[in-house]
Amino acid sequence: MCIQNEKREREIMSYQPAQYDFSTSNETMSYYYDVCADTFVSKIAFLDQNRVIDHFIVDKTATAQEIDEMFDKVYPHYNTDLKQLFEEIS
Repeated sequence: MCIQNEKREREIMSYQPAQYDFSTSNETMSYYYDVCADTFVSKIAFLDQNRVIDHFIVDKTATAQEIDEMFDKVYPHYNTDLKQLFEEIS
């Protein structure tokens, strides 16, 4: 979960962008994912690094379902029922 305001700014400054390379060939596609906004962004936004953005490299032939599976491996908590999770840890 992303933290807002000044504390968030400090968190972002110390964040090291992650690169996940799921490619198995030389023909690849890159995706840039803003973790806090839960959205894809441009390469320019990734290079600017004013936000928490991770870089994914996949085969050019990867299907949307295959890319979803890759995201599930990296961000398993996004497919978790957060309400139930909070109830379990409370």
